[in-house]
Amino acid sequence: MALDGALFAVWARDLIVFHQTGGFFRPLNLGRARILGSEAAAALEWARRLRFFGQVTFTDARNQEEEISVNGK
Repeated sequence: MALDGALFAVWARDLIVFHQTGGFFRPLNLGRARILGSEAAAALEWARRLRFFGQVTFTDARNQEEEISVNGK
């Protein structure tokens, strides 16, 4: 059996995301954002012939700006 895990945290400035409007994606300036997360994986081998794997990721991304500026709106 093998277990693996990781935690991550990112505080970004001048972050640009792509927002879908009307079937098209447009770049959107978010300014500041905080991204936290964790990842975990497990593997199990049975009788040297059968292997089971599992992975999971959790991400919590938050915009920390009060107002999002969008050109043209």
